[in-house]
Amino acid sequence: MWGLTLALYEGTEFAKGEPRDTNLNSYRVLRMGDMPEIEIEFLPSNEAPVGLGEPSTTAVAPAIGNAIFAATGARVRHTPIRPEDVMAALQHHQGLS
Repeated sequence: MWGLTLALYEGTEFAKGEPRDTNLNSYRVLRMGDMPEIEIEFLPSNEAPVGLGEPSTTAVAPAIGNAIFAATGARVRHTPIRPEDVMAALQHHQGLS
């Protein structure tokens, strides 16, 4: 879910060198109501236990970007991937066609 937050919401603006968002009341992160349904399964292993989530966070944004490209032919190359960025990529793609 952290990867989804990074891909879709994470990022702040700066004004006069200061971050606009200084607390979670204005800094957008994934909320419980935004969570997709997930199924978790632990598999038996003889390996030592290690972190489960951190390595996968970096693959979420490219996966979403590739899904947008597969569905529309438009590339979105920056995060967070916001609706207005997808619309701009679509308009740019349509202008090239």
